[in-house]
Amino acid sequence: MPTPSPIILHHGFMDVFNLRIGTRGFYSFQGLRHSLTSTGNTPIQTRVHPTASIQRRAGQLRKQILKIMRNYPADSRALILAHSMGGLDARYMITHLDMADKISALLTISTPHQGTTYADYALRNMTRLGVSRFFKLLNLDFTAVEDLTLASCQRFNEITPNHPAVRYFSISAACQSNDLPPWSRRPHRIIYKNEGPNDGLVSIRSATFGEHLATWKTTHWKLLTKDLRPSRSDAIVQQYQSCLQTIFSGASAGPR
Repeated sequence: MPTPSPIILHHGFMDVFNLRIGTRGFYSFQGLRHSLTSTGNTPIQTRVHPTASIQRRAGQLRKQILKIMRNYPADSRALILAHSMGGLDARYMITHLDMADKISALLTISTPHQGTTYADYALRNMTRLGVSRFFKLLNLDFTAVEDLTLASCQRFNEITPNHPAVRYFSISAACQSNDLPPWSRRPHRIIYKNEGPNDGLVSIRSATFGEHLATWKTTHWKLLTKDLRPSRSDAIVQQYQSCLQTIFSGASAGPR
């Protein structure tokens, strides 16, 4: 399944902890990147501000992709795989930053296209406790939380139509509360009460977008195939490869 064009792996909100120990690593898309490389593809990982606004992150993403594309023929177009908030960055970039001619397709992975109830919950408490004011005093950009609320994403969708020259695909995920570590079970409960099945941060309903390829039984964080032991991510990596084969072939797998 090799493609001559690059595959861009773009991270989401608060993806800041990346570690390498010898030949092993703990970083975003580790398992998927190894698998793509072994099949002759060229995966390239991005790095943008972890907590800034969609608009700011999209601008940073654009600069990185334009730099990457200098190494390819002028008519080359990249495929973007974007996790969580990264999918909103990519959508904004394609529609508003004149990048449709550089992108062939976008696969969003548990992206909160309709927002997430937990962002509303977090923003209320940040405001109530004065955390938002504290961040401003320290000049820390945490605009992402507001951008991921239900109302903000509704406005985002109204002004960000899909570009007709780009194909849009999505993957959603869901798990049981006891599949999650204790610190993420509260978000799961809050989202489930308002939106239904979810992966600990984003609901199936919110993640479904464009051509919905599948709902995977896993957590929001395991979708990143980020593990010190890559074999633990093998099943998810195989699911990614199956979806990519569908995208590259132009066939439709239909929602599952």
